[in-house]
Amino acid sequence: MDIDAFVAASKPSWDRLDDLVRRRRTLRGAEIDELVELYQQAATHLSIVRSASTDALLAGRLSSLVARARSAVTGAHSPAWREVARFFTVSFPVVAYRARRWWIGATVASLVVAYVMGVWVATDPAVQGIVGTPEEIRQIVEHDFADYYSESPAASFAGHVWLNNAWLSMQVVVSAILLGLPIPWILWQNSANVGVLGGLMHAHDRADVFWGLILPHGMLELTAVFLAAGVGMRLGWTVVDPGPRRRADALAEQGRAVMSVALGLVVVLFVSGLIEAGVTPSGLPTWARITIGALAEALFLTYVVVFGRRAERRNETGDIERAPDLAPTA
Repeated sequence: MDIDAFVAASKPSWDRLDDLVRRRRTLRGAEIDELVELYQQAATHLSIVRSASTDALLAGRLSSLVARARSAVTGAHSPAWREVARFFTVSFPVVAYRARRWWIGATVASLVVAYVMGVWVATDPAVQGIVGTPEEIRQIVEHDFADYYSESPAASFAGHVWLNNAWLSMQVVVSAILLGLPIPWILWQNSANVGVLGGLMHAHDRADVFWGLILPHGMLELTAVFLAAGVGMRLGWTVVDPGPRRRADALAEQGRAVMSVALGLVVVLFVSGLIEAGVTPSGLPTWARITIGALAEALFLTYVVVFGRRAERRNETGDIERAPDLAPTA
């Protein structure tokens, strides 16, 4: 066998394999298939070179290429800390950033509903009569609303709040399975409840209590809910408009994005729960409590914009890293 002729004929495929290995994190479907095929071919070539040539340098170079290709194909194990770091610096923020139009839209629509409902309740005594009797409303505005935030020890209340918030967000996330169709109704109910309560508090000159207790934690908490709603509704829209991809592929990718947001919001809602339990009912001045809430909200939005935009510019989608599931054998 003429080893020089063999090397000359095979070198283009080795160079192509080397290029694919270097770009393994950004490969698409057809390139992944090509990577697998060239890896199998190079492994066979390595066997031929070892049996037909005494050129140790050639065998070493080809062996290194095959080893790197094998690592790309089988997916080298990454340390757990690296996966966690990638999730919070790439996967979660880029999914949130790419869905920003959806959850900003959900935010605006929900605030409009809450405002209209609040004004209606605050200015129409007949509507207040439908909500409850004068005694029931007095109990709500003078006792129940404020007592809710201080009736339990902070640690216990924080856990309770976290579970409640997680349950509301999970409802939204699970609704994504139904293509996001129930999400507008869930948002409507939540916004209407906030609007009715706010209207009652304003009508009875308790607006300062209402805003002083709801804003510190509510900004971050509601942002988390709107984010979950946005990615859920985006999943539903993917059925209508999958873009240039196959509909099944687009749905699979967006479904994984929903789960990324669900995991990330566990941490966001935990922080919101801590604020609701430790800051909202505290003796701090109202301006200080609202400032803490606004700072938490600003930090979260800055985090999403900075890390999300940076990842999007690198063509990251937040999806799992593409790699073949099976390791071929030569």
